[in-house]
Amino acid sequence: MTIPPRRRRAAIPDLPGRREQSMRRLLDAAETILAEQGYENASVSEIASRAGVSPSLINAYFLGKAGLCYAVVQRHNAPQFDAFRAAAESNGTAAERLGRMIATIVAMDLEKPRLYAALQALSWAWPVETERQNRAEIAPFLDLVARVAADGAARGEFRPLPAGEVGEIFLAVYTFAIRDALFAAEAPGAVARRILDRMLLLLAPPPG
Repeated sequence: MTIPPRRRRAAIPDLPGRREQSMRRLLDAAETILAEQGYENASVSEIASRAGVSPSLINAYFLGKAGLCYAVVQRHNAPQFDAFRAAAESNGTAAERLGRMIATIVAMDLEKPRLYAALQALSWAWPVETERQNRAEIAPFLDLVARVAADGAARGEFRPLPAGEVGEIFLAVYTFAIRDALFAAEAPGAVARRILDRMLLLLAPPPG
């Protein structure tokens, strides 16, 4: 069966008032192609073609392919923080709040699992400056985890740990466990429960 070629949108000139529209189209196209092909195989020309804009706009707006793809990372993460904070500030024990935080972020990350996998692969290849920026942008997430852990320690639920250690433990457990959703087709709910179980084990107060 012959598959007809994909029709390309006509390139849209970057006139005043179209900048935001062009940027949004580039982000949409990059997100789709990243999920389909991964970072290495995603080409500037194909992204621009799908967006219906000139490839030169990728350099003009995002300083190249890497900048555009990092903007996709930022767009992916941006809506997550408010939901994560709401879970952290909800009622209940520290363990219950932590469980809601984990369930929230797992569900949002795995809403588009192929995109999430592509963005994780990208994170191993970006430059040191981008890594510093990304760490600064995820720091508020880890601060919330540390704050809930500190609340739990104050109530005797958890053992006290430095905030930085709590953040590193959470990130390590989360990153490893979520791979089972990507490679073993484990359901998001099951992944979230396993992450919570491991966090509670690591945060448990010493016996006696």
